[in-house]
Amino acid sequence: MQSGRLSNAKSWLNNSMMNLLIDYYPEIQFRPYGTGCTLDNTVPWIRDLDLGYVCIYAKGHSGYTTWKSALGTHHRMLGRDMPAFFREVASRAGCRLILYYSGMLDGIAGLRHPDWIMRDFEDKPKSFFGEFRSFFSYGICPRSRYWEDWVSVHLKELFSSCDPDGIWVDGDWAGPCFCPRCQEAFRKATRWDGRWEEMKRRPDFVQEHSRFWLQTEHEWRMRFSAEVRRLKPDAVYSAGNVSPRREFAGPFDWRSGDFFSPGSFNLAPMAQMMRWYATLDLPADAYICDTSFTHARKHVRSRTKTAQRMMQEAATVASAGGRVGYWTYPQGDGALMPSRMRKAIAVRRFLKEREHLFLSSMPVAWTGIVSTDDSVQRFIGGEGIQGRAACFGKAEGGRIRAGRDSGGLELFGRSPRVCGSSFSYPRCDCGGWRLTGEAAPVLT
Repeated sequence: MQSGRLSNAKSWLNNSMMNLLIDYYPEIQFRPYGTGCTLDNTVPWIRDLDLGYVCIYAKGHSGYTTWKSALGTHHRMLGRDMPAFFREVASRAGCRLILYYSGMLDGIAGLRHPDWIMRDFEDKPKSFFGEFRSFFSYGICPRSRYWEDWVSVHLKELFSSCDPDGIWVDGDWAGPCFCPRCQEAFRKATRWDGRWEEMKRRPDFVQEHSRFWLQTEHEWRMRFSAEVRRLKPDAVYSAGNVSPRREFAGPFDWRSGDFFSPGSFNLAPMAQMMRWYATLDLPADAYICDTSFTHARKHVRSRTKTAQRMMQEAATVASAGGRVGYWTYPQGDGALMPSRMRKAIAVRRFLKEREHLFLSSMPVAWTGIVSTDDSVQRFIGGEGIQGRAACFGKAEGGRIRAGRDSGGLELFGRSPRVCGSSFSYPRCDCGGWRLTGEAAPVLT
C-alpha cells in the first residue's frame, strides 16, 4: 500500500501534459561541461514551457557524473554542479526535477571493479557502445557489490545535495548475467544441479533463465525504488525503456521511455506502444525527440525535425492517453538552444489548446494512422497471416496490429481475433470487420 504522499506524486505526474528531457550526456570528456548554463539563459525557457518536470543527466552509461561525487566519478572538465543548478532552475520555473541515472550500465564501475561486470552466455565480459570513439560501458551485475558500494553512495549524495523529485533509471536492459553469482542464484531458484555447461544445453534452459532474470530485474528495481522513497518519501521512480509485465510493475510510479521517436520514423509503432502503456494503470509519458537519428546506423547524419512533425508525434502520444516528454539537445557548453526551445514552446502551446481532450480521459480502442511512407516494412514480432484481406473479430482481449507492407492504413487497438486470411465480403461471420489490401495481422 503506497502512502498518500506518493499517491499525490502520481497525481501530479498524471496531470503534467508535457515534460522535458535535456539530453546533455556527460560522456564527452574533451570539452568543458556545463559552463554555458546560467539562470538567465535557462529559467525563462523552462518557465515558458509550463512543464510537469525537467529531466537532466546525473550519471551517464559511461559512469561519469554531473556532480563531484566522493567516488571520483565526475566529468573531467565539470564546470558546474548540474543537479544543484537545475534544482534552482526548477524551483524558479515552478516545475519538478527528475534525474537521469544509468542503472546496470557503468563504464567506470566496471573498470575499477572488473569482478562486478556481467558475463554473457559464453562467459565473456559484457561491454557496450564499443563502436563509439568517445566512451564505452559495461553491464554491471546486480548481485555484485555495485549497489552497496556505488549506487547507494550516489543516491545519498544526490538527495542530500539537490533534493530531486524523482529518478529516471536507464540501462536496466543490460542483462541477463551468467556470472558465478548469478549461476548460484539460478541453481537455488530452480533447484537444478549438475555442471553449468550441461545446464545450458537443456532444452528448457532459455525459458527458465528468462523467468529467473525477470525476477532478478524486479528485485533490483524494488530495491532501487525503495531506496529512493527512503531518502525522500514523495519522490518518484521509473526505469525507462523496459517493459515488464503487470505483475512486475510494483516499483514504478510512472512508465516512461525514450525509444519511441529518434530512430523510428513511423508514427505507427509509437501509437502501438502507447496503446500498451494505457493498460498499465500508471501515469505514462513518452519522449519524442526533436532530432532524427538512428541508433542502429550511427554513421547516418542527424537532422532536426520541424515543429509540425513534433506536433504530430506529440498528438500521437497524447491521443493514446500518454503525457509528452519533449527530448532536446543543448549546445556543447550546456546552454539551451533558442531555436529548439522556440519549437518546444510551439508544441507546448499546441498541447495546451487540447488539454481538455487529453487530460483525465481514456483513449478510444482504435487509433488509425494514414501513412504515405512506402519505403519501410512495419511488421514486428509474432505470427502473421498474409493475404489480400484479414478479418478483425470482436474485441476479446489482447492486441492486434494490421498494416500494409508498402504504406496505407495501419490500425492498432484491442484485439480482435483473426478468423482467416482471405474474405470476399465486407463483414465476416464472426461479426467482425474486414480490412482489405495487403494486410498482415500480427498478434503482439
